[in-house]
Amino acid sequence: MVNHPQAVEMKTAVVQQPDEATDTAIQVSDTTDETVEDNAEDIARQWSDDAEETIRESETTLIRRQLKSQGTAKTVKIFLSRYALYLIHRIIRITPAVLLIVMLCAGPSSLFVHGAFRRTFESSYLEICRRDWWVDLTFASNILTVPGGFKYGDTRRTFPGCIGSTWYLGVDFQAYLVMPFLLLPVKMMGRYRWLYSLSLVLASCLLCGIVTMAQDLLPASLLTFDGEASLRYVTWSYLMPYMRISPYIVSAFFGLLLVDADTHLRRGSVEGPRWLQILRKKEVLLLGWAIFSVTVLAVVFGLVNINIYSFSNPNPTLTPAGTFFYASFDIAAWACCVGWLVLTCTLGLAGPVDVFLSHPIWQFPSRVNYCVYLISLPLQGMILYSGYSNFYLSTLSILLSYGGVVLLSFFVGAAISFVAEAPYVGLGKLIRRR
Repeated sequence: MVNHPQAVEMKTAVVQQPDEATDTAIQVSDTTDETVEDNAEDIARQWSDDAEETIRESETTLIRRQLKSQGTAKTVKIFLSRYALYLIHRIIRITPAVLLIVMLCAGPSSLFVHGAFRRTFESSYLEICRRDWWVDLTFASNILTVPGGFKYGDTRRTFPGCIGSTWYLGVDFQAYLVMPFLLLPVKMMGRYRWLYSLSLVLASCLLCGIVTMAQDLLPASLLTFDGEASLRYVTWSYLMPYMRISPYIVSAFFGLLLVDADTHLRRGSVEGPRWLQILRKKEVLLLGWAIFSVTVLAVVFGLVNINIYSFSNPNPTLTPAGTFFYASFDIAAWACCVGWLVLTCTLGLAGPVDVFLSHPIWQFPSRVNYCVYLISLPLQGMILYSGYSNFYLSTLSILLSYGGVVLLSFFVGAAISFVAEAPYVGLGKLIRRR
């Protein structure tokens, strides 16, 4: 047998350099092992995602079959019974504190007002409070405080009530009424639940912009000399529940994300759903925090150039496109920032932010902030009517007044929370367990 010269040279090279050949073989083997491991991880991840999606679709199919088998009448009956408990728990949770503060404002509040303006306090605030106290307990004060309800320009009298801040309780309760109906289809949509949720968020945002442009409203509550424009904004936008429902839908979307992550972890998935695996990457987290920071600054300072009294430009306005964009997305954008904080802190991805916000020092303010919100405005009125002299505005005087009102509101709010809120919170927990 004749050996080819090139073959002989190759054999000689291999024999003379065994170490290089061995290293090359080892590198090829290591590369092959890494490739196999990566492929195995990809295949396992794909199988896991497919399995989770299959389970989700099976659950959706099972729910549909169960609803079909039990019949429409029984399904409606079960839903209404749970919906009634849902409302009862909410009413028990928020009503006692409102009732106690109304009693304080309509009764002994005049005992805390001294000075030359006490008679003015009694003839204006106290008389109206004792006449329209029931408005705060209807959870519809946001509509009853508007002249003529939804009809702008109607001269019928309003019902201001006792606590000026209960208008937002009305908005909150009305949104609370409709949210179960908006979220009910999520359970039966399977893989399309995220598309449905995002569609709800987008629709709620666009509704705000459309109403703002159709009624020629201000994009936000601005400092302006145009009193009619401010009144129209309050009537059609500021107090209306459909203009403020986007934060509730955004929070529901983030709630679905947390439920999805918890469901995967309970089923033994170490890495969690696909979106959580992406979110854990450092570059994604950095991008998320950057967007969070820019959004917060844009919402807070986006109108700084027009939200100011100026005799040279008494009625500053945005462009139509700017008005539509800000009116549509400002509230939802702020809700997304809050949702990002909650999501990252709950999943342990917020780092020092989570450590700061999870500190026990925030437990007391978080438990009494509802009563603080309710009592702060009446307390400010009592302090204002108790003045003995003119109040000269300055940075220091405003800072001292603000700090005093906040501190006093927390003291009074804590007492009200202990008396009127804590017992009924425990009662609500017992009702939910049953």
